[in-house]
Amino acid sequence: MKIVVIGTSNSVMGGNGFVKALKLDHEVIQLSSGRVPFFYHIKMLDNNKELIESSDLLLIDHYINDLNFYLDALGQSYNQFCEDFYTLLSSINTRILNVFFPVFDLKKRSTFDYYERVKNLSNLHSLSILDLNETPFSEHHFKDNIHLTHDASYAFGIVLGKELLLSSIGEKPKGGDCESMPFKIVNIESIKNDNQVKVFSNSLMSIKYLDVKNKFIVNVSNSAKLLSFGYLRIKNNEGNSGVMINDHKLGLRGIGYFHESIDFNVFGSLEISPVFGEKLTLNNLMERGITEGDFSYCYLTEFFFYDKNSPFQIRSADRSLFTINLPKLLDVVDRMSVKNDLFKLPKLQNKTINILRQLAISQESENIEVAFDLMTLANLARPTGSVIKAKLIQYQNKLDESNKEKNN
Repeated sequence: MKIVVIGTSNSVMGGNGFVKALKLDHEVIQLSSGRVPFFYHIKMLDNNKELIESSDLLLIDHYINDLNFYLDALGQSYNQFCEDFYTLLSSINTRILNVFFPVFDLKKRSTFDYYERVKNLSNLHSLSILDLNETPFSEHHFKDNIHLTHDASYAFGIVLGKELLLSSIGEKPKGGDCESMPFKIVNIESIKNDNQVKVFSNSLMSIKYLDVKNKFIVNVSNSAKLLSFGYLRIKNNEGNSGVMINDHKLGLRGIGYFHESIDFNVFGSLEISPVFGEKLTLNNLMERGITEGDFSYCYLTEFFFYDKNSPFQIRSADRSLFTINLPKLLDVVDRMSVKNDLFKLPKLQNKTINILRQLAISQESENIEVAFDLMTLANLARPTGSVIKAKLIQYQNKLDESNKEKNN
């Protein structure tokens, strides 16, 4: 199955989470980014529509960032934009699974009603839901209140991947179309200016950016409101990054690519300049603290607007809901989580771990219990090994089947 993933930090997980596990059984195209509002998802839908509609399944994850930060920061208007986001999703001609990653303290949150609202929007537009809040995860399954541990996430990917192979998810939706929408994406290469367009690539993405050294103008209609923009901060660059949007000077925080909201009102065309200088102090975007020191570069990737005078001309795809059930998820999560910290292997060489793994595989047909024990040792020595984890699940399933036969 060809799966496109547009998610946030739970879908990134340093490259070792559920997406990595999904790739064991499926072709997966990763389009996720960590600290983003759903404006980023809309941008990715617009920029990658042909790719997404060529897939068998679009998997999205967005609500946690909204619930944890953006809803309180941006207020009621964010709810309306969310409704428009789901209207756009309804027009996409592929199956969609909206994954709700678990929040440890969800019911205590003042934004709990947003979680319910997003589920209702999904149902309204016949978008299928996989709500992991309904799985009784324990505290040790969480890295923090809004992220599963890497092991728990990886186990989720294995179970989901197997279930997608076995489940019927219905006919592929068709008939959807979006001729126009109020959301407007201005990608950096479409702007006429004398700054240089460059490309940044890493293991997660390849993205074009504008190396801003001179002022330039982003021309849009007077009714278009700037909601967010994309920027890049590279780890090895010396100095800090800052930008001036019209009269607003902003520090740009973090390392990597970000698509961040703004918390001030700007309508119409933009005048964009880099902030350069020594010993400066700038307030960061979205009140994320301050940045002090020397400012030496500004890399921008896109601008995202909402134009109320450009209403939707849209037709929803003909789609039906499907259900994904993962009754064995918690059992697999617990098997893959090493709980007994008292037992630790001494540090083994990679060659030794490889031999353990191969010994286990060599015992698959002879003695599955020995194979399981050897692979468990390999897992303790290399807990992030994808082949080792997949084999452990395979062996455990065989052991479960064998035990059932003995009991019958």
